[in-house]
This record gives sequence, structure tokens and C-alpha cells, in this order.
Amino acid sequence: MSFIKLTSQDNHQFDTYECKPESDALGSIIVLHEIFGITPFIEEVCKKLSVKGYHTVAPALYDRYERNLVIPYSEEGYEKALISKQKALNWEQQLLDIDATKRYLLNAGASKIGIIGFSWGATLGWLAGCRLKNISCVVCYSGPHIFQFVNEVPKCAMLLHFADQDELVPLEQVMQIHEQHPAVEIYNYPAPHAFYCTGWKPRDLKEPEKAMQYYEPNLAKVADKRTEQFLHNIILKQTEF
Repeated sequence: MSFIKLTSQDNHQFDTYECKPESDALGSIIVLHEIFGITPFIEEVCKKLSVKGYHTVAPALYDRYERNLVIPYSEEGYEKALISKQKALNWEQQLLDIDATKRYLLNAGASKIGIIGFSWGATLGWLAGCRLKNISCVVCYSGPHIFQFVNEVPKCAMLLHFADQDELVPLEQVMQIHEQHPAVEIYNYPAPHAFYCTGWKPRDLKEPEKAMQYYEPNLAKVADKRTEQFLHNIILKQTEF
């Protein structure tokens, strides 16, 4: 695993974290980070996918705003991350970086490319699956702005993971996404927004109300199995959407 430099069509150069499997890649995955940047959690996701045989890359989506920006998972870090996202947010520019990452994988020999996005990256994954060519499937974890783009039509297979206790995504929005896109696979979990992220501590059962965000390892395992099966069906079995 290492960082490489990629260049978007508008000549923006950005860092990308890359993990290659030890043997020939079974498929290729783009991992899109949340508002905290390429954290150890994102690196961990990339490493786990590479162990399963996927050539995995995670573009630094903050590089247009601030390079090497990694924000800690904490209440204070969350406030900083929200401010940073608002300053950096430009859906079209970030899609250019995702498209450049996709082209890198295609040039490396990828036949099918999947995307896994978390929070901010989940919404970008939805947009990439609706707007970009040569994306085979997208997995979204807790995308808070997907509803903003609910009228866009996916060009590939989609799997969405949402949390019932997510203060950023009301259940009514999830239901409307499902109604408008019945072919999209959607699961809900009795957990907060960041239930999948190991960067947050597991819930303190003695004082559960104190944690705004927390990691739910058991629910994360359930989501993992669903994601793994989804990727296997679309990428490894070469199923067409």
C-alpha cells in the first residue's frame, strides 16, 4: 500500500491511497472517504478489500481545498470536518477526481469497477453511479445528501446502507429513495450514522446517550456480508445491471 499521484481532466493533481492484492486482482474498487479524509479507518477498508483480491484506491477528495487533511474522529473533529466539507464541497470537481481514479484503474486493466462510499463519499458514490460511465456497482454507507439527488437515475447496480438513528437522514427520505428506485437494494440498521466506522468507539452500554456517534461491530459485520455478496455478484460473477 502507498500513495500515488493522479491528475483530473482539469489538471488538478491529487493523492490517492492504493492497495494491491498479492496476486492478480479479481476486481477493482474505489473507496470514497467521509468528511474526515483518508483516515486510518479508510486505509483499513482499502487493506481489507485488497486482502479479498480487489485492487483498491481511495482518492484524497480534500486535496483541492487542503492537502493531507485528516481530521480525528471526535466531537471537536466533527465540527472541524463539517466546516472543511462546506468549504471544499463541489460535486462536479470531486466527480472529476473520481473519474480520474476510474480511468487509472481502467488503464491498469480493470474490466469492472465498483465504488464504496461513506457519508459524504456515499453521496458522491451515488452521483458517480448516476453520471459516470464504466462504473459497475456502488455501495453507499449513510449518504446524507443522496436524497438531494433522488431524481437522478442509477446507471449501475446500487446497494445502500442506512441507519435508523441517523440524525442526518430521516427515515422518510430513505423510504422515498426506495419508492423512486425499487431496483436499488436498501438496508436499514438500528444504529447511528457512523455505525460502520471503526474510528468511533463502540457504544458505552452504561451511558449510551453520551455518544453522538459510535461503532456497532455486530451490525457492521452484517453490512460487511451484504456488501461482500453484492460485490461478488456484480464484479466477480460479471453480472450485468
